[in-house]
Amino acid sequence: MFNDEGEKFLDHIVNSDENWISYSNIEMKKHSMVWKHSGSPKPKKFKKTFHGRKLMATFFSFGRGGDRKGVFLLVAFMNPGVTVTSEVYWEMLKQLNRVI
Repeated sequence: MFNDEGEKFLDHIVNSDENWISYSNIEMKKHSMVWKHSGSPKPKKFKKTFHGRKLMATFFSFGRGGDRKGVFLLVAFMNPGVTVTSEVYWEMLKQLNRVI
């Protein structure tokens, strides 16, 4: 088909790739955000705590997804602790089918 259609053939291929995405949530204690009387002692400031986490994301793109002509169709994020099994991947493919 590539010999007949050339570069146009590549625009009809759906690609997929997985990647770990790291992110951090900053949580602050709410105790330092309270109403006090002007004569009350200052509330103690709590340190910020960082919770670094990683998510697995699966990207599906149409055409040449890695270059500027490709279009991302679906980005599926895995819940923490979930393993990619054939059933999980099948659900992603059903989502992709609905998008296409």
